Amino acid sequence: MKDTRPKTIICDIDGTLVKHNSPLLTTSSNYKMELLPGTMEKLDEWDIKGYNIILLTGRRESSRKETERQLAEVGII
Repeated sequence: MKDTRPKTIICDIDGTLVKHNSPLLTTSSNYKMELLPGTMEKLDEWDIKGYNIILLTGRRESSRKETERQLAEVGII
């Protein structure tokens, strides 16, 4: 019997999807994330396949809005 449940991908942000930088730098409103090669292609592939994509980070909860803004700025929504 084929499993028809959607697959789930759990992926870290810093060092996996974007270049890892100092935590002090990543919380700055002037910081611009730098995507690692192949990031958008892989995210698009998973999205097309209907996978649930969960992003994780070690960043503080207080940085959530800034992290979401940075991700959106590089095309990760």
